[in-house]
Amino acid sequence: MSPLGNLLGWLGVIPFMVGAVCSYKPIFGGFFPTQILIFYSAVVASFLGAVHWGVAIHGAQHPTSTIQLIYSVIPSLLAWWIIAFLEPVAALTALGGVFIGAFVTDRWFFKRGMLPVWYIKLRVKLTIVVCICLFSAAQSYRILGL
Repeated sequence: MSPLGNLLGWLGVIPFMVGAVCSYKPIFGGFFPTQILIFYSAVVASFLGAVHWGVAIHGAQHPTSTIQLIYSVIPSLLAWWIIAFLEPVAALTALGGVFIGAFVTDRWFFKRGMLPVWYIKLRVKLTIVVCICLFSAAQSYRILGL
């Protein structure tokens, strides 16, 4: 596994964890607005697509490169639509779905030799943590009436 990739991946999860923990307003007073978690999630979803843009450019002769290049813009387009048109609880839930979909897609490309083993192993762990954070924040805000 790439030690630097591992470190950076886990550092990138910190805002998700802070956002999820702070979604429990009775404890933390709501000092972490929901929109911050939503916007950060959209940025990270875009990054997940950008990984495929880079891989597709690098492996331009691979049979799945065209599919990968087309897919690379989908997470950012979905994230844009989500933050533009959904209310906060639905946005958090939908973004969790984007992360699950991105992982499923990553696995598909991994099985075709387009992504390294260390990346997919890290993505499993990060996706689980990110989805727990997003879905728990959505549930918290749902209960608290956001």
